[in-house]
Amino acid sequence: MMIAAMDQPPNQLIIYRYMGVETLAGVKPNDMFYTIFKHLHMINIDESGRNYRLHKDALFLLEDDDFLITFSSAPVLQLHNNNNNNELESVTVPSVPLASVQQNNETPRQALEAMDHYIFHVVSLKTGKVVHKIELEYHWLISSHCIYLRKRTFIVLSIHHQTLYIYNVTKDGKLELITDIGEFTEPPDQRLSRPGAVTQAFTGIKQLLLKNFFEFHKNDGNIQQFFQLSHLYRSLKMVRMQMLDDDIILIRWAQDDVIRSEQIPQPPPGPIYFTFFKWKTSEIIGIYGPSSTALLEIYEKCNESFRYGFLTKNERPITMEFCAEPKRMHEIFKKNYRNKNGSEQDLCRKLLSQLPCSMSICPAFSPFLDPKLFNYDEKIIAAIERGRVPCDMKIRTFNRLTGKEHLNISLDHLRTYHPDGTPLRANCSVLFHPYDAFIVAFLKRQPLIDISPTFYIPNFSSPENFTPTTDSTTEPPQEIITVVID
Repeated sequence: MMIAAMDQPPNQLIIYRYMGVETLAGVKPNDMFYTIFKHLHMINIDESGRNYRLHKDALFLLEDDDFLITFSSAPVLQLHNNNNNNELESVTVPSVPLASVQQNNETPRQALEAMDHYIFHVVSLKTGKVVHKIELEYHWLISSHCIYLRKRTFIVLSIHHQTLYIYNVTKDGKLELITDIGEFTEPPDQRLSRPGAVTQAFTGIKQLLLKNFFEFHKNDGNIQQFFQLSHLYRSLKMVRMQMLDDDIILIRWAQDDVIRSEQIPQPPPGPIYFTFFKWKTSEIIGIYGPSSTALLEIYEKCNESFRYGFLTKNERPITMEFCAEPKRMHEIFKKNYRNKNGSEQDLCRKLLSQLPCSMSICPAFSPFLDPKLFNYDEKIIAAIERGRVPCDMKIRTFNRLTGKEHLNISLDHLRTYHPDGTPLRANCSVLFHPYDAFIVAFLKRQPLIDISPTFYIPNFSSPENFTPTTDSTTEPPQEIITVVID
């Protein structure tokens, strides 16, 4: 399956079925795209009356391939006067309900311009129709770090309202709200009437966080330090999250100043903390500082769960949890960093600053990138999975046994230039098929991608023309074909 968001109307998606790389044999370049990809559906996700933008880089596909989740956003409804006349520039509201903007005491005071209206769409890949949608008004989130899908559990973190919205994707494609965790940690149907005696005073996730901080200092024999740092602890807000398994959510906490900025800076300006939160039982089972050696040890031992927590199974793992080469490179990096900086605390802080890990846009699960078989620069994986491969980056891999070059993919031909001839800074999306010898690259042109993809397929000679050599330094090259879609 392939979902394309190419040079089409801004609110349109096209779904194709992948037919297999073998179908390209003997096909002319300009006919290749529609040979290997069979058109299935054209989907218009259009919300009238508002200037919605479809986030085409945020596509969440269920593992069983029956539904796709995406979302649109638009500025919240406001009154704007045109300077030239007294007409209204947009849809207006006489006033904004305070309960919508300030849903709880953890909601920061922000101008309406900093908030958005989000609509999440569930698309059936069988029918090509939007089967359900939900709306979140007066919210603010970062799509790469505030939305996560694992199995049929879909979680949205509203940074503005400091609330985790947890949904279940039903069999018919509806987003069914299980609970919202923020001001309360109990399910909605248990908040008005609690059976039996009340034994717990803390009902909000922030209260649970403060409770765990207090117990930490109490067990450390230094309760006074808790009160000295209470101002810092009270200012912490949820800024990122990811799922590690069906129950545990890794949450990153930072100070108020961070969430008031439009982008979370790296490194953050103040202290950060990490918590393991079991959302089904409303428990915080671990709390760690920004340079915690204990959390780093967990990250190294369970690297697959951190990097690919959105997958329940991975037939070709590439993390240091299962592969010796990534583990060796990780240890070399740690050794070099210690020799250069000499601080174990700074090393832990640097390695943990990437947590929680976002969902990969283009997972790099391919035989061509198997670390057991090939050597390559580990930065390649990060660039591919973020969907931002610089045009000047070469994707080169080398056979681990022979040392010969196996792949040498250049993206220079996709680069664009200014009128004066200087190159523009641009990124590409490079997609590796999980098991076929097929790679496709697109130049990204915000908010779309280019309509001329490049296919990379092996270029093997016919048996009668094949002459073995003993001094060759490279393996058979790949064939590069630029396809123009009419």
